[in-house]
This record gives sequence, structure tokens and C-alpha cells, in this order.
Amino acid sequence: MDIPTVGQLRDLRLGKLNTAITDWTETVERLRTLATGEGGKGGGAGSKGAGVTAIGLNSAAAKATWTGKNATVTRGFVTKTATQFSELVDEAEDVLGILKSARKAFKQHKEDLETVVTDVAKDNVYVHDNNTVKGAVPSGAAAGDADIKPPTQAQLDAAEKRVKRVLWEAGESNRIAARELRAMAKRKHDFSGSAANSLKKADRRQGEVDAQYWTKRLKDGDVKVWELDEKELEKFNETLRDQRDNPAFTENFATGMGAEGTLQFWRDLADPGHGDTPTGDRAKLLDHIQGNLSMTLANATRVDSPAMAKWENDIINAGTKQFGHEGIMAKPYGFQIMSSLMGKGKFDDGFLDKYGDAVYKFERSKPDAPSAWGLVGMGTDLDPGDKSTGADPMTGYLKALSHNPDAATHVFNDPDKADYFLKDQDHGGRVWFDEDQPDSTGPDDGVKLPSREALGDALFAAGSGMNPDDPAAEYVKHTTAHDDVFDKALERLAGQKDEMPAELRDDMAKLIGNHGTDAHLTMGGSNEEQTLDRSDLLEVSKQVSRDPQSYQILNDGMNAAMVRDIHAETKDPEDSLDRSGRTVGFLEEARYQAIGDKKAADLKDAGWGPTGTGGYLVFAEAASFLPGGGHAANAAFGLSKMLVEDETARIEAGVSGDNKDVAELQQQRLQGLKDEWYRTNSDWARQNDGYSEDHGSWSKIDAAANDGKANAREDSGDQ
Repeated sequence: MDIPTVGQLRDLRLGKLNTAITDWTETVERLRTLATGEGGKGGGAGSKGAGVTAIGLNSAAAKATWTGKNATVTRGFVTKTATQFSELVDEAEDVLGILKSARKAFKQHKEDLETVVTDVAKDNVYVHDNNTVKGAVPSGAAAGDADIKPPTQAQLDAAEKRVKRVLWEAGESNRIAARELRAMAKRKHDFSGSAANSLKKADRRQGEVDAQYWTKRLKDGDVKVWELDEKELEKFNETLRDQRDNPAFTENFATGMGAEGTLQFWRDLADPGHGDTPTGDRAKLLDHIQGNLSMTLANATRVDSPAMAKWENDIINAGTKQFGHEGIMAKPYGFQIMSSLMGKGKFDDGFLDKYGDAVYKFERSKPDAPSAWGLVGMGTDLDPGDKSTGADPMTGYLKALSHNPDAATHVFNDPDKADYFLKDQDHGGRVWFDEDQPDSTGPDDGVKLPSREALGDALFAAGSGMNPDDPAAEYVKHTTAHDDVFDKALERLAGQKDEMPAELRDDMAKLIGNHGTDAHLTMGGSNEEQTLDRSDLLEVSKQVSRDPQSYQILNDGMNAAMVRDIHAETKDPEDSLDRSGRTVGFLEEARYQAIGDKKAADLKDAGWGPTGTGGYLVFAEAASFLPGGGHAANAAFGLSKMLVEDETARIEAGVSGDNKDVAELQQQRLQGLKDEWYRTNSDWARQNDGYSEDHGSWSKIDAAANDGKANAREDSGDQ
């Protein structure tokens, strides 16, 4: 499919299309006059009330007395010709309908593009004609006194996704219209084809045709699936890419293949066995097919029809059946195959609920997860990419949950399932295993498992209501269910202490920032203001702080929360200054407990070294998962930069945190918070003793920071 550039869509002129619509409107009227005499144009013998019409000719032929060859040849010719005139009118009306529908669609696409360009410009993002998006911040001289912040990477990613979506939809409209018009042109003298007088109807017709072709080819064809060459697989992948969001295709493809047919097809294609496991370019192509097939099936599950309901039930029933090849011992379960096709797209809530229950119950019926899946999956690679082998069905299932936050929230509010996923195996938790070594006793130290990476994504979705893989996702106002997921996740993970999985650090850092107000009030508020268990929050913050990037994400989120508090607290401004100081102290103690008095060399070896950008930590930057919008995020960005500078200086000097005042270690960050507070509350500060811009307000936040550090030490039992 050809996708236009921003410049092409923006400069698209519809004049020729308007001319074609005018010409075809006139053509339809003339043809209708010839067919029925009701077109109103054409003149002469074809005008209304004059001359011969197809309907009149057909009527006369029916009434006439035919003898000899005229009865068999001439009469048939006259009748067929009269019928063709009526069909020709229908075909011309279809052409006209497609042209009108295309004009309406392209007009809308142009308007949508301009809307996106205007919207993202508010975040100082400029959209170039070649589809790239960049920050567009005026120079200092041009900006004057205005404090204009550059867009964050999250804002750039979201803008790029919105632009790509509009361009994709424009390309889709062009593809559908062009294909339908070409199909009509190929029929030449046959005008009895299926009617499609709009892009919507054409899209549905094309989807049904493609589904019928590929299900017959893949399921009932005379060639074995693994013998399909790259050229035909490219064609199949192109169809999936174009039709994966078309219910007419997705439903018919899924139900046409059937549940077991779908599973056997992917088993055969992904890993045919006999030493023929795909590699190189073929593996890369299959990786694309896997993603597009996953989105195709996800879309199909959102079709509410008896046929799809049967397919879903059949998939679940086939989950405990093994699918293999003759002479090959490795026979993965249907659950393993299906889960390998769930990594992309949004699957229906109801299907995820039923499917997840079935996988969970089957796994719990075995001694542990490796014995349920690992051994039967050995030697099988259901994932052509380099992510995993597909032996652990929880990987794909949990990834699917992360793309459907409502379904994820439901799962993690189930106490039994949440315990199973989030507690360690000594307390009833799941045994997570390395898919490359499924018969080992457990994952090797330092190995990050795709299954637990997917668990982190699903947990974030459950507690935030957001899809972690969607850069354009916007902050979702929390429900009680979201809060419960977060609160209980802190409790379960804190209980693991240093055994908390490393894969969950970044996700919990984001989730703490997503619940930034509650976290800030718990870290820095009074006993009455605390909404979370502070000991649990400290322990999880400590585990998060063991990784430099997760530590940065955590602090970015809390910086934004402190800025929001400073601007929101108007009744007692001094309280927000105290809370900010205590929160910084809390975070400093978590950081110290995480890495202790390690020397600069040790920290560098642990990944806290230079990044090549002049700093020791990677900017996570303000992202869409943070509440409060652009103002708090942009103000917090400056604080994060100051934090990096403080950390860099600390590591280079080999300064430990033991018995050090927080201000000695995080001076610039505290200074930035104090300055933000004073800018916001300068009138109040000038009217109240002890809050002068220089020494007074600094003394307050300094003292509060040390209090926060001491409080955190007390919570941890470290006196």
C-alpha cells in the first residue's frame, strides 16, 4: 500500500476528482435514460418519452411472438442486451458512488492532518512535509522572557503516531478505491459484479474476497504451508497488513481457518521441524506475519457473531491439545501456539477473560510452570523473532492484557491471580522459567525473561488504565480498581525485598509516578495525609532505585508530582514546600539503601556510569503516564536535569550518602524545587516571616529533606 507523505496529503488537490464526479454524474443520467427513459438527459432517441429504451425493448421482446431461430437466438440476444443496460446503469452508479465516497474521505483526511498539525504545535512540535516531527522552540532572543520548553520525547512520539495514523488512513482510502475501480474496469462487458458504491462497502467486499482466497489457499491448498515461498508469503503478509483492521476480513479469515486450523497453520509455518526452522530473511518475514496475524485475530475477537463465539470457544478447548509434526517429538500445546499470536493488537475483554482463566487453571493443575510448558515446548520455536521461543504462553497472554487495560485491571484485582503472578514461589507465586532452558530449576541470575517483561507491562496497564505500548495514550483518571491494583502490588512486591524481579523495576517506577499524588503524600506528607503503606512504598522505591534508568523514571514522576502539589496548594503554601523536601529525603534514603556506600568505580560497573551525553543517568523525561499535563511535566524536566547533575558530581567524587545531609547530595534539585515554590508563592512568602527568597525558604526545604530521610530510615528499621 502506498502511503502519502504529509506534503502530498497537505497539497492534495481534488479538482480532477471533482471533474470526474461531474462527468460520471452525467454519464449515469444518460445511461439511465437509455435504460429506463428516466434519466432526463441524452437527447434524441434516448430522451425521456422519446425513442427506444432497454426496459421498453425487453417488454416488447417478451410480448412478441418469436418463431424459428429468432425464438432462440434473436430473442435471447435482445433480452440479454436489455438486461446489460440495467446492469450498466448499476455499475456506473457504483463508480460514481466510489468517487464521491473517495472525495469525502480525502477531504476528511486533509482536515484531520491539519487538526493534528495544529494540536501538536501547542507542544512546540513541528510536522515536516517528509513525515518527521521535531521540536520547534524559538531562540532565546525570539522568546524573550517567555519560558518555552522543548517537547519531551513522549510528546514527539505521540505526535508522530498521530501523523502516521492519518497518513495510513489516507493510504487505505486510496488503496480501497483504486482496487475497486480496477476490478470494475477488468470486467469489461460483464456488468453483473458485486455492487459496492462506497468505500465502506468496497472495503467489506474486498475483505471477504481476500479471506476466502487465503483460507482456501492455506487450509485446503495442495501445497504444504512450510513450502510456501517468500514471494507468496510477502503477498500474504501484505494482505494481513492491509486487512488486519477490517472485520469483514478478520472474522472470515479466523472462522474460515477454524480454531485448530489456525493453530496448526502457525505451528507449521513458524517451525516446520526436521531441521527447517526458519532463519535469516525468512525468519524476519515470519516475524512481520506473526505481528500482523496477531492484530488480525485480535480484531476478529471484537466481532460479535455466533461464528466468532464458536471460534473463541474452540480455541480455548484446543488449548490443551498438542500440535506437532510426524516424526517430531516436540508438540506444543494449543495455548502456547495461540499465545504466540497475541503479542500485538487489542483482544476482546471477554475472550481474554475466558482464555486467561483456562491457561491459568491448566498451568495450576501441573506441579509448576516449567513442567506444564517447558518440556513439551523444547525444540519448538513459535516466535520467529529474537524475543523468545514461545514456550511460555503467559508471555503472549500477559502482553495481550497490557494492550487491554480494562481486562488487565480485572485480572490483577483477582487476589488468587495477583498472588500467583506477583508473589515469589515460596509464597505461592509462579515459577518463572527461561524458555531457552525450560528444564532448568529457574532463570539464571541476570537473565531478563520475556514473560516477566510482559508481566510488568500488564501490571502497569492494570494499575494505570493505560496501554504502555501506545505513545499517544493519555493519562486515565483512576478508578478504585486502579488504586487497589497499585496498593496491593506494592504490598506483594515489597514482601519480596531484594528478590523483587528486576523486570518489574521500570514498570513500578512508572506506576508510582502515575499515582504520583498518592505517592508524594505518602513519602512527604503527614501521617494523616498518607494514603499508601509507607514501608511498602519505601521498599519498592528501594528496589526500583537499584537500576539507574528505573531510578530516573521514578524521580521524574515524583518531580512532576511535587510541581503539581506546589501549584495546587493555595490554602497553606508552606505545606507544599515541606512535603517536597520530605519526599526528596525519602527518595534519597531509598537510593542509599539500594546501592549503599559503593565507590564511583563500583557504580560505573553497575551501570551508573557515563551515558555519552555528559551525564550518568538517562533522562526518562516527562511522559504521558504522568498526570497533570504539559505544565507539570515540563517544569519537572528541569528538576530531573538538576538531579542528574547532582548524581554525576556525587559519583565522580565518590561521595556516599551515609550521614550526609540531603542538601549536600541533592543541592541543585532542592534549589530548583525551592525556586519553583517561590515563583508560585512569592506574594505569600513576602508576607510571612521565615520564607525569604534566599535563605528562609531554602532553610525550610533543607530541614524537611533531612526529616524525610530520617523518617524513611525509621520506617525501614535502620536507625
